[in-house]
Amino acid sequence: MIDTIDVRATTAAVTIITDVHVTIAAVAIINEANIMTATVIQNMAITITSANVKAEASFQAFSQVDLE
Repeated sequence: MIDTIDVRATTAAVTIITDVHVTIAAVAIINEANIMTATVIQNMAITITSANVKAEASFQAFSQVDLE
């Protein structure tokens, strides 16, 4: 025979485990979002650096053109 206390204890344990799983899932989603955000920021930095290099190269080439 199963006591009511045993059922409550089991239910409480299952609830705690479920809460832990939900928390772990939320942390995993946040971590994945952070990784994606970091990747986007890194890609933006590479794009900006590339644009700066191209702009500098264009400036250097233009500055050597004799306008007279």
